[in-house]
Amino acid sequence: MAKIVEINKQELSTEKVELGAVQDFNKVADRLTSGSKNLNKAAQEFVNDLSDFGKLRNKLDDSFSRAETFSDQIEDDLKLIQKLSEDVAKAAKELGIQPKDTGIDVNVVKIVDDIEDTINTVRKNSADAKKIINI
Repeated sequence: MAKIVEINKQELSTEKVELGAVQDFNKVADRLTSGSKNLNKAAQEFVNDLSDFGKLRNKLDDSFSRAETFSDQIEDDLKLIQKLSEDVAKAAKELGIQPKDTGIDVNVVKIVDDIEDTINTVRKNSADAKKIINI
């Protein structure tokens, strides 16, 4: 009888091991099932964000290109107005009058400082913008 009990204990022990393995399997299977849902959701968010980033990158490229183009164009005008103001000052001095009395638009002086600051900002951020655009 002791031998039968011993065999039953072995069978019972084997069944417990097998049952434990099945329970472990099912726990992992449950985690995989919920993990799969989380993975799919995260992957979809990644794809959406990547698409949004692509659109934003294109928008950044366009706006940076426009700002850079306008900066180049207006910089030429800044150089030209600088030369013209020197010519006006020279002519006014020869006439013995103040440059502002020649009829020039003196309000442009205020705008020039703002323009130069804006151009400097565009140039300063140029390297960062190019890095982002070329990622």
